[in-house]
Amino acid sequence: MSCSEIIQSNDVYDFIVSNDERNTPLIEPICIQPINRQYDILYYDTSITGEPVLELEYYMQGVDGYSVRSSWDKSAIYAAIIGGSNNVSHGHMDAGTFIYNNKGRTWFADLGSDNYNYSPSYFSNYKLYRLGAEGHNIICLAGSSAVPYGQIKNASAPIIDYSTGDVNGGYTIIDTAPVYGSEVKSAKRGMLFTDSRSSVVIQDEITFNGTKTAYWFGHYRIGTGYVDD
Repeated sequence: MSCSEIIQSNDVYDFIVSNDERNTPLIEPICIQPINRQYDILYYDTSITGEPVLELEYYMQGVDGYSVRSSWDKSAIYAAIIGGSNNVSHGHMDAGTFIYNNKGRTWFADLGSDNYNYSPSYFSNYKLYRLGAEGHNIICLAGSSAVPYGQIKNASAPIIDYSTGDVNGGYTIIDTAPVYGSEVKSAKRGMLFTDSRSSVVIQDEITFNGTKTAYWFGHYRIGTGYVDD
């Protein structure tokens, strides 16, 4: 059982057995953090010492998310991407969006939370920039009656491949075709962490049905910028 499973579990036995049998510093420094679990204090084993052994890649099953990092230092490279369903509570048209941090600076950002009072029906108004596809770091279709918000609401973009445990990096591939519907024959977005965990590549492979207008949106923080390739 992983630490995340232990944290989410209400079974005290799982926590104690994992604590005792693993005899590893992986669990203790994480589970003792303030997450409102009384059992973390009652069964904290102070004889287990050391730094937590944390993975550098993580696949988020169920929400189709994937993250990679060069290390756990504050100046590390960190990138994450998400597919999953657009039709969820507080959902946006954002399947395939990603974020990228390097040396403590956010280069590609998620716009984050918003003022819900901007619209009386905020989470069903995908014409709002932050909710529609334009407000995320993705490919957005324009001028399509079949995909009026840049992506389809009642669709999901599943992760179809990913890697973990490679010391040189990692990758994931998302099937984005379902969120573009009949406008595409196929569509995939991949994220590759390469060059011994020093470079991140975002690659889109799309075959359209006919001639389409599409935009590649990216949002970055003040103080960063881009150059022509």
